[in-house]
Amino acid sequence: EVAVEKHHHVARAQGADTDFDAVFDEYLSGYWKANPSAAATPAGVHTYDGLMEDFAPPAIQAEIQRNRAFLVRFQRLEAVAMPLGRRVDLAIALDHVQLTLLELEEIQSWKRNPRFYVFLLRGAVLALVKREFAPAERRFRSVLLRLKLFPRVLEQARSNLDNPPELYTRQALDLVPRAAEF
Repeated sequence: EVAVEKHHHVARAQGADTDFDAVFDEYLSGYWKANPSAAATPAGVHTYDGLMEDFAPPAIQAEIQRNRAFLVRFQRLEAVAMPLGRRVDLAIALDHVQLTLLELEEIQSWKRNPRFYVFLLRGAVLALVKREFAPAERRFRSVLLRLKLFPRVLEQARSNLDNPPELYTRQALDLVPRAAEF
């Protein structure tokens, strides 16, 4: 009887692994797509190397809704029996979603900090040139595609920034020449 119960527990845990993996893979897929230059490329996911983040209000709202939905899905998985390693993975996933929501809804660097955009643009190029994950020609083709999207990102920055602190603005202005030179 104990062996049968152990078998059912292991079967439930293996099913939970599959469910967690599927939910986590789906979450990451959307995360990489929403954060191509800041997260996907630096993590070695090169599907979106020619793209940039979208900070238009509808895109930000969509990312908030996506993260809220995954928060609920991950919280549901907390009730499922799974091995300790998977429980740790789940806790990390939950923390990441909550941190993302904190940034998008409360901290709002995209709205308050002009340095955010300078670092984003610089990082978008740096992530493609500092690692030799592909031939230089392919990486620099992606750099060119991203550079073509910089005007859109800068326009979104102009539209989104709402009376940022003077210190952040001065710091961003100090960073721009070095970023442009890079």
